Amino acid sequence: MGVRSIKTFMLALACLCGLSLYFNPASSEARPSPQASRALASFPHDAKGHKTLDCAKCHTISPAQVDVRRFPGHLACTPCHNFAAEFFIKPNGFCGVCHEGRPVSRSQAALFGFPKSKVKTDFGMDFSHPSHLKPLPDGNRPAVMRAAGLSAGESNRCAACHKAVEQAPAGARELTIETGHAACFKCHDEKPLAAPAMFDCARCHRLGYPRAPRLFGIVREFRHADHDYDIRPKKKSEFQAVKAGDVLCSECHRAVTKAARLDEIKLPEPGYCRQCHNGKTGLPEALPQSLLDSLANR
Repeated sequence: MGVRSIKTFMLALACLCGLSLYFNPASSEARPSPQASRALASFPHDAKGHKTLDCAKCHTISPAQVDVRRFPGHLACTPCHNFAAEFFIKPNGFCGVCHEGRPVSRSQAALFGFPKSKVKTDFGMDFSHPSHLKPLPDGNRPAVMRAAGLSAGESNRCAACHKAVEQAPAGARELTIETGHAACFKCHDEKPLAAPAMFDCARCHRLGYPRAPRLFGIVREFRHADHDYDIRPKKKSEFQAVKAGDVLCSECHRAVTKAARLDEIKLPEPGYCRQCHNGKTGLPEALPQSLLDSLANR
């Protein structure tokens, strides 16, 4: 038997031994325990080799299936990884990224749910409000434009993505927040209104990029429905001007309309709220200091 044949035989033997230990429920020392596996972090996207890969090497989306719903198969990893060697070196850290510590078979793959629940993603999302408030370039998305109440050459509106929720219960979101591929791919599909296209994953999902701050519910007892009309003193002629339905959204949330990144999103300044909430005749009472403090600290 030649040297190459011996090496091939030993590798096959190691692979069989390793997999038998992993599949055998009695060999709890060798396979990842459920506790150890659940404590593992997300897949190491920022590893040296992984950072050089195109997202499409492992993840696949299509117009028919716009979300990634499962772990990539073993074939995505085997061009670079020797599974038998990885198992013996770091079984928890390698197999345990995708697999729970249970016996596995064709009918019971022992995979974690995807994406893993309660595991922080490696990626932040890049999203620019100024880019999405520019005039729409053309009319090749008539259904999308009709749904948003827009026409070609018209600027996008806040209400196109953030629609009012009818009869929202106390403490719940009063406005929708469009998230996920299905929302973005209305315009950013195979032939997008503007770049990126649906397959340009890295244009939105970047390692270490900022995430949107959680601001909803911070200002207690605030309701958007109570702020549909501007009651500040104005000249009579100003009330006759035709304005977009969400003009107050952009006026109150000036920081948002200028936010080129998600971490730049901020609540309105306390001084802006005092323009109405000052207790003068016909205007609401002054806001409590605790509420103003909650605005100032965000």
